[in-house]
Amino acid sequence: MEVFFWIIGVALICFVIIEASFLSCYGIVSKRLSSRTMPFSRKIPGAKSTVMFFGDSTAYGAGAEKPEYSVAGRLASEFPRVNLLNFAQNGIRAKTLVGILEQHATERADLAIVHIGGIDIFSLTHPKKFSVAFERVLILTKQIANNRVIMLCSTNMGSLPYFHYPLSIFYEWNTRRVHRIIHTLIEKHMVAYVDLFEEKEEDQMLKDIQRYFAKDRIHPSGEGYALWYKKVSDVIKKYGWGTMLDKSY
Repeated sequence: MEVFFWIIGVALICFVIIEASFLSCYGIVSKRLSSRTMPFSRKIPGAKSTVMFFGDSTAYGAGAEKPEYSVAGRLASEFPRVNLLNFAQNGIRAKTLVGILEQHATERADLAIVHIGGIDIFSLTHPKKFSVAFERVLILTKQIANNRVIMLCSTNMGSLPYFHYPLSIFYEWNTRRVHRIIHTLIEKHMVAYVDLFEEKEEDQMLKDIQRYFAKDRIHPSGEGYALWYKKVSDVIKKYGWGTMLDKSY
């Protein structure tokens, strides 16, 4: 019996070591991808419309092969007449984003697009602290963009190829917990929402990981961002904001 438990113990230790090595390896790849990425941003003299991007590495475009392949870059391609200012930063939580938004509180945009929540889920931010920060994010972005805000929040973190069982189960649970807070506050503040959460069996990105995920197995690739942008574009059409963004000079 002692031999059995000894074998189980050794097996668990080996599993932890292998899993830690795997996560560390792809974590390094993720940092390198983020550091090499340049966010898409542009100013057009005489433009009558401005879109501002705020948020974490997914708003920054980490994982995209070119800045043009990010959500911001794809929006710029669809609406070539708009100024597009990207204030996203890699690896930030909602609390940090509040500080960034406060720095831009007196500025105005025709539309604000925000990506936030993934790092809070990953780093296990306390739900109450996240709720307070996320609500403040909503209030500030509505002020900046005159209530025209599109909020994108985390995918199902548990379904990321980066995580293996049992961490995948834990992070799916934590994603669901944080998303309940997000849904409640989105409804309260009546903000347009792009829900990126997908059940594993329905997630198109998981059907072709090499195509839709970057090398870090965390961020979308350019084609992964194309799937996200399709949802953003649908929201823009739903609210009739396309005409506003397509103003002539």
